[in-house]
Amino acid sequence: NETDARRFITAFTQREPVTFDEADIQFILEWAGGHPGLLEAVCWELGSVTGQPIRGAFQDRIIHRQVADRLSFSLNVRSECTKIWRRLRDEEQTALLALFTPDQRPDPAALSSLYQRRILISNGDDPRLFCRAFAEFVQRQRLIRRPELRGVVIDIDSGEVYVDGKPVPTLTNLEYRLLLLLYGRMGKICDKYEVVQSVWGEAYLDEVDDARIEKLVSRVRQKIEPDPANPRYLITVRGRGYKLVSG
Repeated sequence: NETDARRFITAFTQREPVTFDEADIQFILEWAGGHPGLLEAVCWELGSVTGQPIRGAFQDRIIHRQVADRLSFSLNVRSECTKIWRRLRDEEQTALLALFTPDQRPDPAALSSLYQRRILISNGDDPRLFCRAFAEFVQRQRLIRRPELRGVVIDIDSGEVYVDGKPVPTLTNLEYRLLLLLYGRMGKICDKYEVVQSVWGEAYLDEVDDARIEKLVSRVRQKIEPDPANPRYLITVRGRGYKLVSG
């Protein structure tokens, strides 16, 4: 609750060389709610900008805008939101996505469960997520899962991979590293040197042969391609390397 959250924030300021005024505390509560992991992450992000001096209202507004922009990309914030998301049942995730999707009605039983877990809180007649950071996370999840979104999409928040808006089977560490490399260079050829360096590491440059790379590529195709024998997304450019295309 808010009382506990305020105690948490006070303990943070006693432990770290920062000072938060009431506007700062309201900002932290808006973004983190009462979630300890998010409170810690938001306090760190805000404290790294504010430092110790107390500021005026105008300076507060400028700083809060800057920190709000940073929070969407904060690894700590994204990590905490991902943990919350993964603890939800499929029907609870679907209900949250429906809240941000026009013309969709969330399942009442799932909504009730989300209220009980304090993921949702009452906002008059409309449900509201417990904090802004998680609300923005859910909106990103909805955009990633759009059925009309064609091709390969990697959710950097959770590490999950979608093809044509549908999740693919879980990738191994090596498979994910390969796909992440190609995804970051969408439409561009990655040669075998780049693949080995990014997937296995530079120490393996003399140990990983073409056959081993091709086996890894084949395994990834089995998971992302509608027809692995006729790949649409992960393309081999003979004699040069591999590339990921949008389809």
